[in-house]
Amino acid sequence: MHPRNIYKTPPNFDNLRKLYPEFAEKIQVDVNGKIKLDFKDPEAVRILTKCCLKKDFNLDVDIPSDKLLPTLPLRINYILWIEDLLIHCGIKEEIIGIDIGTGACCIYCLLSVRMNHNWKMFALEIDKDNVSYAKANISRNHLEEKVVVIDQEGSDDIFEKLFALDCHQKTFTICNPPFFGSVKELTQGENRSGKRKRHFSPMKESLETVFNEGGEIGFVTKILNESLVLRSKICIYSTMFGCKKNFENFLILLKSYKIDSFTTTEFVQGKVHRWAVAWSFSQNLSDFAKDVPHKSRNVILKHVIDNENFKEVHDQILKVLNELKISKKILKSENGKLYQYELESTENTWSNQRRKRRAENRNESYDNIGNTSAQKLKMGFEINMIDKSIQIKIFFVEGNMPKDSVNQVLQFIKNALNGK
Repeated sequence: MHPRNIYKTPPNFDNLRKLYPEFAEKIQVDVNGKIKLDFKDPEAVRILTKCCLKKDFNLDVDIPSDKLLPTLPLRINYILWIEDLLIHCGIKEEIIGIDIGTGACCIYCLLSVRMNHNWKMFALEIDKDNVSYAKANISRNHLEEKVVVIDQEGSDDIFEKLFALDCHQKTFTICNPPFFGSVKELTQGENRSGKRKRHFSPMKESLETVFNEGGEIGFVTKILNESLVLRSKICIYSTMFGCKKNFENFLILLKSYKIDSFTTTEFVQGKVHRWAVAWSFSQNLSDFAKDVPHKSRNVILKHVIDNENFKEVHDQILKVLNELKISKKILKSENGKLYQYELESTENTWSNQRRKRRAENRNESYDNIGNTSAQKLKMGFEINMIDKSIQIKIFFVEGNMPKDSVNQVLQFIKNALNGK
């Protein structure tokens, strides 16, 4: 998650239930007083999203029950990445963004202008119902001077109506493209990694939001083709991908057009991974990654366990680390209730373990043939007993493994503790 994302610290359910009676109706309180929400219930998540938008951004958003339900942390990650790109390029004034396929909630536009008071947004949308909902959400929040909806019906081109209305240069595009190329792919296809069958989300999905002829890669290729014509009329083109295979194929396409000024990122929210690419004909994006402070990788990841035996949890974690061939050096120990370690690994054993289990579940053989080049990952780790809660912290120290490796290690430990 982006270092500036406010949801690095999860929403306080206790505060939300006191502020919003509709949220209080959806939560459950167990015998230990812990508040729980059923994230498999779309209506519960919809109300949580509405309450967070109201409390954290002063946005009153109507989220229709039959439309795509936006996940706030992921949307905010994308906007913050755009902010970083603009800082890198030295663009500070007259910032005008374009949300391609804004949807009923108009969520990217509303969040963008709330988070950045000097931004203005154009919201492009082809579905009539979504256009109506988007305009109503903008009006409800008195943002008509900040956000303009463009009805794309009858237009074969993505940017034609926009530049017919306003011919001035725009700053950036943002896009969460339609996911699937056919109804069959939607209902029976692979998941977004392109490797396993897709598991349906409890979020409700409307066909016009997730379906597009040509699928995700077809839609973003259309954006690319139009960018080759418009070029610097938009400073930075960007789009997100839900399927890594499509993302990788798009990078090949960029290079085939000899577009060298581009940069990529990965958005991670729990088990959800998304990828994004930005390219430009007027700005140098190729060295953007060099400007990103390394300390942003040292974000401390946390996990809290309530009402469990500290020694048993600690012993189980040590067992998991041994199984993963992660060496440990104890740095501090206090009264059997606090341990700090320096962890080091020279092999990505956690991913191999997951692949091995999946192969076994499918009754397939598994050959551990991976990257044989020198790998290293050093992490800081702490387990501490505070009141009746066990707090686990883990963070990146140094190494050349992918930046999400620390999160993957923590997720492996959490799964082991949960008996998965």
